[in-house]
Amino acid sequence: MAVGSGSGSPPTPDGVTSYDDLVARLQELRIWAGVSYRELHRLVAKSRRDRGIPEIPAVDTVHRALQPGRSRLDVELVVDIAAALLGDPGKAAPWRQAWAAVAGSETPAGIVAISDELPAAHGQFTGRSLELATILDAAGRTDGLPPVVAIEGMGGIGKTTLATQAAHQLASAEKREVLCVNLRGFDDTLLPAEPAAVLGGFLRSLGVPGSQLAGLDLTGRRKRFRELMHDRRAILLLDNAASAEQVAPLLPASSGCVVLVTSRQSLEEVATARLRLTTFTTVEAIELLRSSVGADRIDQEATAAAELIDLVGALPLALELVAARINATPSWTLDDHVDRLQDARQRHQLEQGVELALQTSYRSTGEGHRTLLRRLALHPGTSTDAYAAASLNGDTLASTEQQLADLVEACLLHREGDRFSMHDLVRTFALGRAYDEDPASVRKTAVLRMVTTYGHIAHEAALLHTPEAGTWMLTPAGEPGPMPPLDDSDRAAAWFGAEWPHLIAASLQALDREQPDLSAQVVLAVLRYLDVTGHTDATEALLRRVAAATTGVPRARCLTALILTLFPQARFAEAEQPLTDALQEYRTIGDLAGESSVLNNLGLVHGNLGRPEEAAAMFEESAALAAKTGDAGREMRPLLNLGEVEASLGRNDEALAHLRRADEIAAGLGDDARRTETRLAVGEHLRLTGRYDEAQVELLHARELAERTGFTELSVYVLSGLGAIEGALGRADQAVTLHEEAGRTAREAGLLRAEIDALTEYGDTLDRLDRPVDAARVRAEAEALRPDQIP
Repeated sequence: MAVGSGSGSPPTPDGVTSYDDLVARLQELRIWAGVSYRELHRLVAKSRRDRGIPEIPAVDTVHRALQPGRSRLDVELVVDIAAALLGDPGKAAPWRQAWAAVAGSETPAGIVAISDELPAAHGQFTGRSLELATILDAAGRTDGLPPVVAIEGMGGIGKTTLATQAAHQLASAEKREVLCVNLRGFDDTLLPAEPAAVLGGFLRSLGVPGSQLAGLDLTGRRKRFRELMHDRRAILLLDNAASAEQVAPLLPASSGCVVLVTSRQSLEEVATARLRLTTFTTVEAIELLRSSVGADRIDQEATAAAELIDLVGALPLALELVAARINATPSWTLDDHVDRLQDARQRHQLEQGVELALQTSYRSTGEGHRTLLRRLALHPGTSTDAYAAASLNGDTLASTEQQLADLVEACLLHREGDRFSMHDLVRTFALGRAYDEDPASVRKTAVLRMVTTYGHIAHEAALLHTPEAGTWMLTPAGEPGPMPPLDDSDRAAAWFGAEWPHLIAASLQALDREQPDLSAQVVLAVLRYLDVTGHTDATEALLRRVAAATTGVPRARCLTALILTLFPQARFAEAEQPLTDALQEYRTIGDLAGESSVLNNLGLVHGNLGRPEEAAAMFEESAALAAKTGDAGREMRPLLNLGEVEASLGRNDEALAHLRRADEIAAGLGDDARRTETRLAVGEHLRLTGRYDEAQVELLHARELAERTGFTELSVYVLSGLGAIEGALGRADQAVTLHEEAGRTAREAGLLRAEIDALTEYGDTLDRLDRPVDAARVRAEAEALRPDQIP
């Protein structure tokens, strides 16, 4: 039986809600097609080779992709398998959408915060001198490969503190780049970080534009990461790893890198050296108490100090909690603390160790402090600032800041700059107390109060960061808590940089609590920042999930916003349905402005899919609706697009009239960025109709505007147009210089579509200059970059 020709209709992924559902449906598709695993692997491998993709999955990888029990699934492999079984890549789009819908419920795994700075070293690092020396020695042994030092042990044993101390010593000995990430392997409330998302964060930190990440799967990102790390000297601190499988894709290949990994599990499969931490020795435990409480006091009550150590099992985290409690009660003797721990152990039937210390520390704080700790455990991220904490707690900023400081003193929180975090064991404990002591309605109110505040801050930040964001955002609802001062775009960008993972997670929390409009408000506010910085992994899945839960304007705007991820990846066919659905929403509620915007975007879809007449009709209707609303700025865009389509249809006079009208509108708005586009469009039309002198004037003005506004993408097209004019006039040297600059500008900015277009135009110029060999070479470069979806 030929592939794609099974009896009856092929199974579809409609309605899948989990990875197991998706895998089961893929398996049904394989059976329908009558293809063996080995033949399926051959088809997938051939497809990738034909498309110039070097990463070929193993037979076992393809086989495992169709087995149940998967915690993650490579979207590109899902699409390739479906395309191979259906016999038509164009029919695989629903499988990508199904993966995105399933991944939407798993979105938190794709929310990963990367730091290029080491965490602050522990202020009173004691003990572990032998272990520290072992790590530093192992880090210096390369054998041609990067040393991967695994620090293993139970929770609360001090793995992160030791790894951080070692990283600081390595950094002080030699200047190195730094990449740090919390892999969340054992967090009760957050999913383990997806390796692909971690690599995306690493690559962004290394300067890779977000637009270059969108089409890269896990294998592609790993390859790019290893290429960039070649010959670099860096420290990678991978904290709280779930497994060797999670760590393996994150490892560089350069011997100049040092990787420090912490985990509660064995990492034997990936580590070049392993260190299994045990509890402190008595000497180390006494030294920690002496450095934290004071040598005289501990020495004077040595017997009681030894009993305290025994009661908490000599666990470093538990000892820090005990020391903080001793410092907070100077009138108590150490025997008093022993009695309190023993009493707590009997009353609560607790085991020795950190649970006992946590319980006594918790009970020793004030009611307000206990409430705040429980609220902080509800926060969806790994850290928070005082503003989010105050919102969760429903308290003033000043009161919250004081309580946060007290909890830091009690070793129940850790402070890093203006952010606060808690050990995962403390978080687990506090979350348990929250569920035991607070009604569900109170917990829900606290979370929604925090999400509401996030929505208001994000709205304000978005208007500063991207002023036109007001056209797609929703007006914030509800009363916010305390808000940080954001008075310029730099502060807004810095706030988004620190909070974007929490905004996505908070949006999901609102969805889980049946507040979809609040969820849409938050995600639409952070949307442009995510787009600009290349966080498209989380964006698409989240938008689809929020759109599915909303109606009216929130749904329409989320559906429309999908073009921010679909258009740059040239996935125009996939954009048609969500835009059609958004158009229906706007027409139902009578929103002419929204309808105009969607019609313009649908025109772009038709144009890119080779349907110029349909595109022209969409643009014409869009412009008419915009004019009806009196919105000149909204009218300009479809006029510009209409002119370009009419030119492609040979209607040159009509095209130039529409382009000049768009240019007049842009000039009237005083918007240099929009004027760059309109001048470029007019100049290109004049060039293509042989009016070179007029065209050059327009394009030179466009070049000046593009440089002034920093509009890199349009600079590429301006340079290409100027190069084509020089080529048409026979000035070869000037033409080559301009075309080379256009390609280089696009490549350095990660603008794939622009680079392909620049190379294609360059090839045409070389043909006109009678250099066919060079023209063929340049066109081959363009074809090698071209994804299947770009016509």
